[in-house]
Amino acid sequence: MKLNKINLTDNNKRKNEQNMIKSLTIQNFQSHAKSTFEFHSGVNVIIGPSDSGKTAIIRAVRKVVWNRPSGSDICSTWGGETTISLGTEQGIITWSKDKMDKYILSLIGQEPIVFTAFGTSVPEEISRFLNIEEVNLQMQLDSPYLLTKSSGEVASYFNKVAKLDKIDISTQNINSWIRTLTQDIKQNEEQEKLLTEELTQYEYLEKAEMELEVLEGDNKRLIQFNNARGRLIKLLQAIKELEEEIAEVSDIFKHEPLVLELIACIDKSIELGRQETKLENLLKIIKEIDKELKQNHMLTVLEEGVNTILADINSVKELEYNQERLQKALNNINITTIALEAAKADFKAFSTEFKVSFPNICPLCGQEVNNATNKNK
Repeated sequence: MKLNKINLTDNNKRKNEQNMIKSLTIQNFQSHAKSTFEFHSGVNVIIGPSDSGKTAIIRAVRKVVWNRPSGSDICSTWGGETTISLGTEQGIITWSKDKMDKYILSLIGQEPIVFTAFGTSVPEEISRFLNIEEVNLQMQLDSPYLLTKSSGEVASYFNKVAKLDKIDISTQNINSWIRTLTQDIKQNEEQEKLLTEELTQYEYLEKAEMELEVLEGDNKRLIQFNNARGRLIKLLQAIKELEEEIAEVSDIFKHEPLVLELIACIDKSIELGRQETKLENLLKIIKEIDKELKQNHMLTVLEEGVNTILADINSVKELEYNQERLQKALNNINITTIALEAAKADFKAFSTEFKVSFPNICPLCGQEVNNATNKNK
């Protein structure tokens, strides 16, 4: 249903209570191709022979007011759009047959509003506008108005007109709710009693909760001890590896005499280098002299000196070889000395960390540890 609302003023509402039907137009509805009827205040009589369409007029009014009967049997057999227009003092309502029933409300001085009805339902705005109940419309063969009804049926009609039937329905619903709530309360009380009895079976849970808290505290402390133990094991492993490295480096101290001897050799090599330079200069002089001797045919006289010089040259080459060896040894000593100093520094750092981290009571044997002894170590 299309959600269009009609806002009526108080005057319009009062007029709505007296919203009389003024006209009716039927097109392609049962036997009516197109028929228009004008109604006047008071009693209006529709006369005609049988099967002339008198009952179809009432059906057309019922179709607009209650959207019944449903189906396509009300449409004319010759086809065309089926429409019913009901004119009132305030406007016109037009019903038409499509895939879904459609209502058009045209109020005086306002734009038409289109509504869609689902099934046999009637848009609320249409029902409120017409304000027609079942008691307001009777068919040809219906009994005289309320004369043959029982007192209960008559009271039911008047209750419906005065909206008292809704109060009865509300009272019945409230009484039903009260009975349901009373039954629920009774069931809840029984359930509460059963749960109270079952609750006594779990009185030990409070004590168990306290014990659980104690166990949780012990578990936390155990986790802390395990973490500390893991760190201590890693620290001991690091100390062991450091001691092994120190043991490997300590072998270098055994070579101290050799290092001193190498240093002395290096000094000697330096001195020999100086002498070599002097000899090289002397050799240059000798070469120049030898050249001059050759020029002066004095080679035989200087042969013994030349042999001596050659012997000195060989000595110089041997000294150069020894100097190279000593230089390599000195380089190795320097590298070893640097590694030793780094190892000493690491050992000192690990020793300090160990002394700070290691407790006064050994976690492995439980004996008291003498920190002074550790420091001496």
